[in-house]
Amino acid sequence: MGRTVDGVFYRPLCSFPSMKETIMNTADMMIYVHPDLDESKRVELERNLMGRIGVDCAEFEHRAHPHSLMVKYDPDAVRGVDILQMVRRLDPRASMVGM
Repeated sequence: MGRTVDGVFYRPLCSFPSMKETIMNTADMMIYVHPDLDESKRVELERNLMGRIGVDCAEFEHRAHPHSLMVKYDPDAVRGVDILQMVRRLDPRASMVGM
């Protein structure tokens, strides 16, 4: 399972639920980005968020809702508003959706 962007095959970064060896508090957040944000930028955003301390998983719903980014994170390590600000660096119109 994966997808091809500009001729490059990408494997899924993660899937929900994710198994971790350590116990941590988790929270889920959905962020909408502008639908015109291209797929390569979405892949870059997923990778950047996954590199952030406290972020367990960040993944777009590529088929059904390609503008919906689901983020699973540890609220003790990173605040949701900080994650939203990281996304807004790429898409200033990004918005957090209540869950």
